[in-house]
Amino acid sequence: MLLFPIRLVLAAQTQVYCLKNLNNKKRNFSMSKNIKSGHILVSAFILLILFVAVTGLWAMLITTKGPLKEDKMVQVAAGQSVGSIAKTLKAHNVVSSEFLFKLSSKMMFADKTMQAGMYEFDAETPLRDVIKKLARGHTAQFKLTVPEGLRSYEVIDILKAQEFLTDKDKLPKITESDLLLPETYMFTYGESAKNVLARMKDGMVKALDEVWENRADDLPVDSKEELLVLASIIEKETALDSERNEIAGVFVNRLKKGMKLQSDPTVIYGLTDYDGDITRKHLRTMHPHNTYVIKGLPPTPIAHPGLASLKAAANPAETENLFFVADMTGGHVFAKTNAEHEKNVEAYLKKYRELVSGGK
Repeated sequence: MLLFPIRLVLAAQTQVYCLKNLNNKKRNFSMSKNIKSGHILVSAFILLILFVAVTGLWAMLITTKGPLKEDKMVQVAAGQSVGSIAKTLKAHNVVSSEFLFKLSSKMMFADKTMQAGMYEFDAETPLRDVIKKLARGHTAQFKLTVPEGLRSYEVIDILKAQEFLTDKDKLPKITESDLLLPETYMFTYGESAKNVLARMKDGMVKALDEVWENRADDLPVDSKEELLVLASIIEKETALDSERNEIAGVFVNRLKKGMKLQSDPTVIYGLTDYDGDITRKHLRTMHPHNTYVIKGLPPTPIAHPGLASLKAAANPAETENLFFVADMTGGHVFAKTNAEHEKNVEAYLKKYRELVSGGK
């Protein structure tokens, strides 16, 4: 009978001991877990500091001034790998480190998007900007200026003289009747010369259409083609913008009155023996463009006119003048009557003779 209570007491003590033991194990496990968590937090914090430091260092390296001392053109060929491009840039001193270029290209997600072409790098271009330029394909732009008033063969000569254009030997034969707008054009390395020529044509088509739509109501020309012919004569007669509309007004007045245009540049256009000095014999030479012997406009343009001459031809000045002669200063003197004109011509000849004789 006394053994039963003793057993209960022993069992209770054993249970209490087990519970204490279990609590100690839980406490030890919790402490171990906290220690591990602390280690992880410290490690993460250290890694974060390292990441920020490395990222800051990288950002500084790619934004600092590059090693290039002066502006330079560098060609990137089609099919070049990032490593090959790195070598090319390092050889031209555009970048200071091939490794940093390759690493930065990957970090900027640009290593798969770099494009071939001729690139122009400014002196001290930072690495970041070098990579951006290559990835965006911002290749060098070259300028080609075609002056107003050129003959077709002269336009072709300008295109053939451009070092970085291709297909120059495949340019088509053109004449002054071909629509070409004298202007400044930009092109890229390796662009086809035929493409630039096509842009010149598109430019003139658009310009001629717009000018024709806004022409004066009583203009004595029947087509855009005739307007182009008139503009070409104006272009060759003067280089002064201030005179174009006045000269256009003179020619329009003569056309309306059925008078011959008597434009020296139309005579010169058809000559094969012109040496810079026009003679009376030249004025009497019969050819389709000589407006001293034909009435009205020549059959084709005598040059490629610019936009200013097109606008002058379409909207000439309202004037009573029918004549003009050079004034020895690059401009012209205008007259309403032939008598006034003859006086102006005599004054011109006097100045010319004085110039030739040295003012004596």
